[in-house]
Amino acid sequence: MNKNKQYKNLFREIKKAIVMSGNNVAILMHINPDIDCLGSAFALKEVLEGQFNKTVTIFNTDTYTNSSKKIFDISKIKKSKFNNKDIDLLISVDVSTRQRLGIYQENYEQHPNTIKIDHHLNIDSFGKIELVNSNYSSCSEVLLELFKFMKVKFTEKIATYLYAGLSADSGSFKNANTNYQSFEHALFLTKLNADRDFINDCIYRAEDMEYIKVTKFLYNHFEIIDGQIAYVVVTLKDLENLGVDRQACDGFSSKLNSIDGIKVACSIMEVKEKEYKISFRSRNDYEISHFAEILGGGGHLNAAGATVYCSKNLAKQKAITVMKECIIETEAQF
Repeated sequence: MNKNKQYKNLFREIKKAIVMSGNNVAILMHINPDIDCLGSAFALKEVLEGQFNKTVTIFNTDTYTNSSKKIFDISKIKKSKFNNKDIDLLISVDVSTRQRLGIYQENYEQHPNTIKIDHHLNIDSFGKIELVNSNYSSCSEVLLELFKFMKVKFTEKIATYLYAGLSADSGSFKNANTNYQSFEHALFLTKLNADRDFINDCIYRAEDMEYIKVTKFLYNHFEIIDGQIAYVVVTLKDLENLGVDRQACDGFSSKLNSIDGIKVACSIMEVKEKEYKISFRSRNDYEISHFAEILGGGGHLNAAGATVYCSKNLAKQKAITVMKECIIETEAQF
């Protein structure tokens, strides 16, 4: 079966599952949701409520960046647990592995009706129905194609939510995951009056004092190895001193990877004692995702992550080791 036919069959299956399910739908996002995850969730909520007459609740327990708060009505997200008996259909968006469902992992695994919609490399199958397309730079684009098949009426709000996700996950069309489809989808959404100026203001022209503080911290504390690898370690004490949560530091690895000559970069963020989240970024030829998988993580070819449970020094050592291996193996193929 060719890919197009396979996806169309999945689209039909998902539409049928939505139509045939009961009234109550829950949308689950990954821990520490980014703008693509939020854009996917809010666009899906708009569609299911407005055009399928469903009662939809988005669940997540984390905090959000200032940019996210400007784009999305965060008050509509429930932080509570829920009983599976009260939910007819569970849909996850932008969630690559079941562990990234956080406290809702057990709900998802035990629910009889689940749909996974994602754009990461599919290293963990956990949905009863799975629509995963890693050829797209964002989950918002996967939903866009699904909505087109379902003949959804695209409102300006839906188009803006999807454009936000596409723009953010492609790094305003600068990241390595950007391809011709990214531009085609952006054009499609622009023609539907997606509010590009609003999204650009929220994401790229929002350098408030918090942003300036964390950026100053980054440039005062990062390290470079052999002129090719850059990394920064951020502890809970650092966050406390800065007066920010770790979402404020989400762009650190991308900023480091933009330094001239750097091939692979990462931020190493303390989550709690002996738990560190490592966020990797790499240049085009240096595919870091495989090496993130060595640490139990994964993601895109040039943007991946992992969580390690160890001391700060060991977390730093593990991150540096896999970045060096990535460079060695890649350049051995040149």
